[in-house]
Amino acid sequence: MAESSPHDTAVEEQLKSLSLESSIENVFRQSTPLSPEQQAQSLSDLVKASQKQETSGDLREVLLDDAETFLKGLYRVGDSRGLVLINTLGSSRSTNDALINNLLNTIKVVIANKNVDTKFYLSIYVAVISNFNHINFQHLGLFLTLLNPLKENYRDVSSLILLIVIRNLSQNRALSTKTISEVLELYLDDSHLEISQFLTFINILSTLFPIVPEVTTPIYTSEKTKEHILSQISRIVVNNKLTLEYPNHVLVATEILKLVSTSCITEESRTYNSKEYFDLLQVGAKVKTNEEVKLLSSLALVKVWSFVQMDKKKQEEQVIGIADFTNNFLDYIKAYNKDPNEVFLEYAVEGLAYLSLNATVKAILRSDEDLLGEIILLIKKKSDVNSTDAASIGTNNSLVYGLVTVLANLSKLKEANQTNRRTINYLKSVATPGSKDSEQENRQEIQLFNKSILLNYKIVEVLTQIKSYKEEAVSNASDVTPNNLVNQVVFIIYSIAKGQEREVRSELVKQGGLSFILSFLIKHTAIQKNGNGETRPINSNSNLIETRLCALRSLSKILISVNPSVAFTKYDVRTAVPFLIELLGPDITKYTGALNNTQSPEQYLHEMTDLDKYESLLALTNLSSDEKNSELRKLIIVKSFDSYLNNFIIDSDNFKIQQASWELITNLIVEPSLLVKFFNIEAGSDGKVNQENLSRLTLLIKLLNSEDESFQIVIAGLLANATSEFEPIPQILVKNEMIKNELVAIISDIFINQTTRDDLILRSSYILMNLVFSVSDMETDELLWFVANEKLKVAVTTVIRQNKRRDILEVLIDVLKMIK
Repeated sequence: MAESSPHDTAVEEQLKSLSLESSIENVFRQSTPLSPEQQAQSLSDLVKASQKQETSGDLREVLLDDAETFLKGLYRVGDSRGLVLINTLGSSRSTNDALINNLLNTIKVVIANKNVDTKFYLSIYVAVISNFNHINFQHLGLFLTLLNPLKENYRDVSSLILLIVIRNLSQNRALSTKTISEVLELYLDDSHLEISQFLTFINILSTLFPIVPEVTTPIYTSEKTKEHILSQISRIVVNNKLTLEYPNHVLVATEILKLVSTSCITEESRTYNSKEYFDLLQVGAKVKTNEEVKLLSSLALVKVWSFVQMDKKKQEEQVIGIADFTNNFLDYIKAYNKDPNEVFLEYAVEGLAYLSLNATVKAILRSDEDLLGEIILLIKKKSDVNSTDAASIGTNNSLVYGLVTVLANLSKLKEANQTNRRTINYLKSVATPGSKDSEQENRQEIQLFNKSILLNYKIVEVLTQIKSYKEEAVSNASDVTPNNLVNQVVFIIYSIAKGQEREVRSELVKQGGLSFILSFLIKHTAIQKNGNGETRPINSNSNLIETRLCALRSLSKILISVNPSVAFTKYDVRTAVPFLIELLGPDITKYTGALNNTQSPEQYLHEMTDLDKYESLLALTNLSSDEKNSELRKLIIVKSFDSYLNNFIIDSDNFKIQQASWELITNLIVEPSLLVKFFNIEAGSDGKVNQENLSRLTLLIKLLNSEDESFQIVIAGLLANATSEFEPIPQILVKNEMIKNELVAIISDIFINQTTRDDLILRSSYILMNLVFSVSDMETDELLWFVANEKLKVAVTTVIRQNKRRDILEVLIDVLKMIK
């Protein structure tokens, strides 16, 4: 038996003096591996001990005395999340930066020993810096050298190192980028890199390209880097063919291709790649013996293709076209289940996401039933929509995002009057293959596609059942931005909602689209404390504003034609009102005449189109059609009349908005709070008539004589409702000579000249009946005025003789009896 070292003996004595249970002590005393059951039990015991005040102090003593032994104990029980360590450190107020720094140094020393589980110790390191917000910039250089695909658990290791780099950058970007540059330059200046060094070098570049392109781009495009890469390419490309018989050749080829693809994040690198590596990519895309090389080459070609098309010489040299690498992606996705490889699938999906921006490719993809079925199936599987285990729900991974992005691109309908989008979409920042503004897509074809994925594939149900749309944890509402996956789901619902058919919009509600949109809006909305409780974006992030605007438009389109009494299952119908009001634009009563301030947080309101306003009014009209919901109507009146409708009803320059406003008022007029704004025209105690109300009523009467028959029907309906619901209203109308004369004259003209227009005649008949019946109860001679009106009697008689509708005849016969 080997003798214990003085240090080991000291640790053992320390453990004996503590009040820890023997099972916990053994975690730190012994080094033999534990069975899965023992590991789980020991971890549970340690976590509980770290949470109790009486034992957490003892664990802290072990940690302070020998951090390395403590870490090895955590490794034995598999505490990769560092729960015990975090609890132990957090159990005392004396935890300070020096202690944390010593611990991080210990972890670094352990990792530097190449015979340890790097993934585990990096996980502990990340847990510590995340929980205590402490960074040691001197460690970054070592961790970057671990970015080598020859190492075990490389994908997990690289993800952890990326988190460490991001933390470093957030604390001190200048110092972090300086360290990164220095490490890269060490490799760059080496005249001959061994294969392991070469792989580390290009993996540092590819891993860091998305987060520090300003550092990686100049190094990547340098002559020295090109020499290193071409040196390796010369070993694997022979006679214009890739030789992939040896594992190292395959590894070198794939890592170079990953770097080329990742570097395309910057335009400078894309241009450089099309110039320097186009031939390599063509060779790789035609490879039949290695799926990864073929997919990676095709993906990189997609990203540089537009630059190739601008180079006539390159066009002459090309031996592969869009159809070739499109098929490379399609073939793999369709065959994925036969030999699944998650990494390869991600390449294929990313490539398809780029290609789905191209009009020609879009048409091909929309017609591919097998592909659509496979995409929907993959979304279900990879997002685990039916899982009850929160830990297994992969909603935020790039694969699901890529699949949903493909569908979002395929479903997108170009706006009729599209304003400039403020968000710079990463996919669009890469000039897509053959992408031209002049390319026209068949709108009907897209709408049929959208209808199909909704009705046949239940796409909205699939997307809205994804259990969790994780968003970056933030301490401040001003930092909240929607998850990229959420954005795409909103865009898909918006595209589908553009379909005019009632069936489509009703199905959107059934599949959860309305609830999803309302949930999104509620989560990303702030209520204005001053004013009328208006809803506004939770912050001024341009991406948030853009996505939120799509959600608002989706809401109005859905609510135009669905039954509000059955559509709202999760939220009260009144929840939708303030969001619909936003689409009406800025509050007209607050307009100052000043030029719009493009920096104003409410600038987006000035971008609301006439279509936004029109559809919002239609949606509000539909909501207000529920006769039983007086509270809803009152809310709409408070939110909309003074700020918007009062101006819209006189805006003859935009007839559709004017008519839609009157249609909404027709539904709202049964509420006393709105009636008074039109019919309270009697002189007050001061003897003065409310001129504003009189002007509105006068306009209302004049519009009954509109040249547009559909508008006449709207106004007649409003007057019929108002005079039927409240007895004083017809009496007010007949008491005002000017109003009475004009109203009856217009009704007479309608009866004489528009006899066969049943909808208009019926509504006008009810107005007349209400007027005549009201004067019969008045102690005045008003009825005699009607009896003496020969034109009116001729008009009524004309309708009775020429119109065959029973309901109209019954009303007018009663009227004629009264005035004959």
